[in-house]
Amino acid sequence: MFCACASVGGTITVTAPSDTIHVNDSLHITGASLTLSAGDDALRSDTSIAILGGGITVNSCSEGIESPEIFIEDGDITVTSTDDGINACGTETADGSLPGVTINGGTVTLLNPSGRDADGIDSNGNIDI
Repeated sequence: MFCACASVGGTITVTAPSDTIHVNDSLHITGASLTLSAGDDALRSDTSIAILGGGITVNSCSEGIESPEIFIEDGDITVTSTDDGINACGTETADGSLPGVTINGGTVTLLNPSGRDADGIDSNGNIDI
């Protein structure tokens, strides 16, 4: 998987009126500490997001983590959203398969205090936990 954006360490804080991190290709996070506040999506990729470690705190957003393919292998993730916390969107992935969410490890906490009709984990295809 080609990675257009990688975060392998450090501390990153982003507040943005739209997406805090948006890549056209894949996004890999493998050890960074991210604190994000977004007007729209906190983490958005047009192809895939892989979270392999680190800490991610999303204090506010519409959609938390959004991409056709989402892989969570490790890390401590907390998302406070007004819409879906994790969203595997679209009709198919880059290889033609269905969108999907795979969670193999880590700690994932999804909060939606807005009371809106939103999903913690939403997929237009598969969810494997």
